[in-house]
Amino acid sequence: MIRVLLFSLLFAKIANAQTVGPCIGSLGPTEAFFLYRPGEFEIDLELSVLNQEGEIVSTAEATALKADDFVAKFHIKGLLSATRYRYQILNQTSSNIIAGGDDLTFKTTDSSRGDRVSAALISCVSAKETAPVWVEIGKLKPDLLYLGGDTPYIDTPNLAEVRKKHRALLNEPPLARIIRNTPTVGMWDDHDFGLNNGNGKNFEGGKAATRKGFVEYRAHRQYGNGAAGVYHKTDLGVVEFFHLDPRWFSQLAPSSVDPQQTSCFGEEQWQWLLKSLKESKALFKVLSIGGIWQ
Repeated sequence: MIRVLLFSLLFAKIANAQTVGPCIGSLGPTEAFFLYRPGEFEIDLELSVLNQEGEIVSTAEATALKADDFVAKFHIKGLLSATRYRYQILNQTSSNIIAGGDDLTFKTTDSSRGDRVSAALISCVSAKETAPVWVEIGKLKPDLLYLGGDTPYIDTPNLAEVRKKHRALLNEPPLARIIRNTPTVGMWDDHDFGLNNGNGKNFEGGKAATRKGFVEYRAHRQYGNGAAGVYHKTDLGVVEFFHLDPRWFSQLAPSSVDPQQTSCFGEEQWQWLLKSLKESKALFKVLSIGGIWQ
């Protein structure tokens, strides 16, 4: 009996370590993006969003596939602006709730752009030194958590290791609690791109693997142009963030601004930024990169 109990506890601990999330990512006035890794098995899932009366107002289905490291992605639509919701994730086959709780909540952004908002930005994290910082961020309850590079340190093109390190970061207990109800997005710097001082030229053979791991473990609306890079933007209403990718396209072509220099962002990302800035309706606009502005 004791052996059976010990085995059950050990199995539960292992299964829990394989789970990631749920995590809420990009948000808008009427939509939300989520990710969830139920463990190391393929399964059909359904994410339901409920209003304050407990009524289901929107659902999205996704499958956790081995090809995506068993990470399922959900895109919820048809929500109301500046409204707080709850959400839960069900096993489609059994209809059992496999991820739920009172802390699985989120609030859509304000389409009127009138709300006051807050954001926490962090980079260069480590399991030991950053633990108290996650705790403080959790107390602040920001409207956005931005993982701004070297989040985590990866330094390898080995996809299995890339995935393992992303899972380890998101499973840090204080951070795991935050991402359940705080929109969390990110950008990479050199170490999570895969190489110290790495760029599109000197890490060209490894960046596809690190991009795949990054995309799997971030619930973004956009990942670069869909096939290259990971640049994207986050509109919180009164302020819009433009998250620029300084690694994927770096050193591969002449600069769009000074052809005598090599490009950091690449022509396509540069044009995307100019167009996005012109179209932005936010009062404040913030440019962020995983690196140092020079």
